[in-house]
Parts: sequence; C-alpha cells; structure tokens
Amino acid sequence: MESSNDFNSTPELEANGEHIPTAREGTMNERPSSLSAPVSRRALLQGGAGTAGAAIILGATPNSASAVVKLSQKVVAYQDHPDGDKDLPVDENIGDLEAVASFNQQVVGVAVSASGRVFVSFPRNGIDDITRSVAEVINGKTTVYPNAEINRLDTTAPSRHFLSVQSVYVDANDTLWCLDVGNTGSGTALVPGGTKLVAIDLTTNTVVRTIVFPGSLITKGTSLNDVRFDSARGRAGFAYIPDSSGAAGSGIIVVDLATGQAVRRLANDPTVLPDPGFRATVEGRPFVAQASADAAPSLLGIACDGIAVSADGKYVYYCPIASRNLFAVDADALTNFRLDDAAVAATIRNLGDKGEVGGLEADAQGRVYLTNGEFNAIRRFEPEAATADTFNATFETVVHNRHLVWPDSPALGKDGTLYITSSQVNRLPSFNGGVDRRQPPYILYKVKTDATPGTR
Repeated sequence: MESSNDFNSTPELEANGEHIPTAREGTMNERPSSLSAPVSRRALLQGGAGTAGAAIILGATPNSASAVVKLSQKVVAYQDHPDGDKDLPVDENIGDLEAVASFNQQVVGVAVSASGRVFVSFPRNGIDDITRSVAEVINGKTTVYPNAEINRLDTTAPSRHFLSVQSVYVDANDTLWCLDVGNTGSGTALVPGGTKLVAIDLTTNTVVRTIVFPGSLITKGTSLNDVRFDSARGRAGFAYIPDSSGAAGSGIIVVDLATGQAVRRLANDPTVLPDPGFRATVEGRPFVAQASADAAPSLLGIACDGIAVSADGKYVYYCPIASRNLFAVDADALTNFRLDDAAVAATIRNLGDKGEVGGLEADAQGRVYLTNGEFNAIRRFEPEAATADTFNATFETVVHNRHLVWPDSPALGKDGTLYITSSQVNRLPSFNGGVDRRQPPYILYKVKTDATPGTR
C-alpha cells in the first residue's frame, strides 16, 4: 500500500485536551492580535493587567462611572490559566472528545472494522485537490486504500476506479463497502457507470464485488449520500442508500445483495423530502443555500441524508437534513419489492424532533446516534423511551464540543469507540455566498461510549 503525503499526522492538542482549529466564532470572540497572552478573570476584574484598559466591572450600576466597559479589545475565553483563576464563563463540553487524525482535504465518511481498523473517504467537492478517495488511518497517518490504481481518477473506466466516494461502511461480515456517487465534483454531471457500491475484503485488501447502478435508477441530479447494511436479511443481505437530492425525487435505494437488484423506494414521499418550513442556524449564521454574493439566499433543499438499521433489523431509520424529524420504516415492507410505495409508506413512524442531523449510526443496544451541526453535537435516540409526544426526553447528548464543526459521519467500533468526522460542510462556498469559510485541517475525532455495534 502507498503512503499518502496529502494528509497531516495526528494534530497537537491544547492543554485542556481540545484541538485547534476551533469552530469559527463571531468577531467579538476572535482573539485580537494585540493580546500577547491570555487575560485571566482576575486581570479583567483588576483593570486589564496591562491590556490597555480591558476592564469589566461587575456589580456596578449601568449609569455609574465604574460601569464603563471598554470593548475596543475583543473578548477571548480560555478555560484555564497558570495563576489558577477560572476565566470568563464558556460553553461547557459534554463527553471526552479526542482527535485521531487530521487531513488537508475535507473528510466525510468513516468506517471501523471488527479488529479496529479505521477507514475514511474524501468525496470530490469540486474545490479540494483530491488525489485519492479512500484511505486507511494508521497511527494518525493515512495510507491510500485498497491500492493507488483504483483511487486514480479515470472516467474512461468508471466502474474500475473511484470517482467520488461519499461513504464507507464495514458490514457485519467485516467487508468494507465504498459508496461512489459517480461524479467528479459536487454538482457536476454523473458519469455513466460511475455510481456504484464496491466491496473490499479486509483480509486480502482486494475488491471482491462491484455493483454498478443502472441509469434508469440514477437519474439527473441523484446524490447518493450514505449506506447501511442488514447482512442477516434475505439470502445475502440488503443495502440501504438515501438519495439526498430533492430535485431527483429523493427516496431510499434498496439493494438486494443476492441479486444486485436495486429499487428506489418512497420516491417523493413527504418524509424523504425537504421540509419547506425548515430553518437552521449554524455557527451563528443562517444555514441557507447561496452560491454567490449577488445570488439571493434560498432555503435548503437537502433531502433524505442519514440512514441506520435497528439492532433487530425490523426498522430502517432515516431523515432529511432539511427536516426536524427522525423517521422509521418497516424493513419487511421496504425490502418487499412486490409492494408499492403507498404500502411501504403506511408503515412509517415519526419518532420526534431530532434537530438538524446529517448522519446516523445504530448500536446493539437498540439506540441510534445522530450528528448535529447546529449544536456541534452527537445525540442519541432511545426508541424504548419514545412516546407520541415529540417533546420528550428520548434524545440525549453524547458529545457536545465546539471543535465538532459540522459532524458528518459516525461509525461505532466493537470496543464502544464512536468515530466522527468534522467536515465543516456549513462553511462551503455554496452556503456562504461563494466564500469558502472552511479552515483546514479537517479532523477525525473519537469518543468512548457504553455501546457495541449492531450485529446485523
């Protein structure tokens, strides 16, 4: 296997265990260049300690002379100081987040094998220089996987080369599956024969199967986003793939792995389409589509995006990004290709308000993990606690950390470690008037949980 020089090693951590870069904050939160050292709370209360009058007086009346606060210097918050003082109050973290690796290119997909091998994917977004689409992370560094040749861009042989791998996933048989969306950049035309599922044997590190999706299934605008498997269903298992393009009809692509037959289910069902009333704010900015500075911002049209399979295989969980609801559909109905979409839709359940979510993962304990870009968080859904009331306590926060800038894909290891990619999707030019607000490096994080991965 060939080592990659395109990626950085594991990033250095701050003393408090957090990694830079941080989530970008408003101008009042950026560190001023004139401050040569952190300003402690004690220094602020005593008049700035040499910081040109950056004094904050507590307990004074608004109109008194002592209540004057000079805000010519920007406020910077640090959690700890050598003098032992606690600094100004800051947003508290939940969970012990740890950086695993950093990358110069935007990372999206992550997968972990039964033995703990970790894989990541780098889809082509039309901006970053992607020299390989799948890599293995070993001791904080990346190696092209499974070989350099399949990662070499070649649109003349699209079924034998990765074009843009959006998602990677290790199934219950310890096979790595790579979902190739089939284009050479976000928004570019799909290459005929390039949209596919590629199976890699992790023992031999070789491709053992490729399922190319037909043009009748992959229409103009199709944007396959993620993939999950139920290896125990049917003769050889089933794959579930959400289509996040509302314009293409969205829906869930269901693949019978015994035959390779793929069918689009729930096409244009309201539960897979963007909610026209959806509004989101990420890093203090409205999360809207705006391709250029002179273009009018528009509401998001990101349809069915996240997907997961329940521990017992009875349900497939899914949700659009532009929707606040988590849904579940009966897997028996979804995989019965004799049923029409109306019959499948009759089995859908609305599981309540999940917030803005891009990625899902299920554990063997029957719970579902959800990435949340609005709150820099990973949340967890407990189905057994669910009620008809959408304002319930069935969603708990597993991780909340300002360094999770748009957590994208989660993957659960056998030891309970949950891996998460921080992709900064919300900072892409298409959401910021044509301005690329992303800040490399892009980070793969992990956090310890009490879970084990599903066995389907």
